[in-house]
Amino acid sequence: MNPKRNKRKSREDPAFPAAQVGPERVEGTGVMIDVTSRRNAQLALKETEERFRTIFENSPAGMIIGDTSGRIIRANQSFCDLLGFSEEELQAQSAMEITHPEDRAATWAYYEGVQQGRDVAYAQEKRYVRKDGQVVWVLISAVPMFP
Repeated sequence: MNPKRNKRKSREDPAFPAAQVGPERVEGTGVMIDVTSRRNAQLALKETEERFRTIFENSPAGMIIGDTSGRIIRANQSFCDLLGFSEEELQAQSAMEITHPEDRAATWAYYEGVQQGRDVAYAQEKRYVRKDGQVVWVLISAVPMFP
């Protein structure tokens, strides 16, 4: 046993003064851990999330966030306006349901590639079917975001 390393501070040690609480003298020990890097990382993550949310919500381009099966998790207002659906209505559907029937095979091929880890980026001119039944052509660019 290393006597210097395991040396306990005595009550009289000025580095660990006792506190006076009323008529009682109180002593205690504590442990401090530097969490600066963790706090900085949390702050950076919060700032990044806020930037992404601002871009997503205010973009003039229609944007959706979906899962690998094509379910719509989030849709920005521009995308909702483009198709005439509310975000809640879109979340109740999959991207396949709003895709024109003639474009579904190519869209499904992309989702299958993502599920199998093959595809990383996708761009296609395709048609969506609006809530009112009109067809709208779009240029879609998609990138999977794996956790």
